[in-house]
Amino acid sequence: MAVDLRWEEAPHGTLVAGRVRASGVRPLPVIVLFAHGDDGLWELSDSACRALLRRCRQSPAPASVDEILAACA
Repeated sequence: MAVDLRWEEAPHGTLVAGRVRASGVRPLPVIVLFAHGDDGLWELSDSACRALLRRCRQSPAPASVDEILAACA
């Protein structure tokens, strides 16, 4: 799945987390962090996705790629 949100740039540090649902397949977690210079795509295990989604619901939300990756460990 590809998600490209560049045409509607949000302020630096904006974090969006949720799930894409489609008939016949399990929900796909999607986490987007708007950051200047930080970009990447990672294939995470189910447990890493669950840990990251839990962390995204906490305050303050992760604000950097480093914080997101730390939440997956």
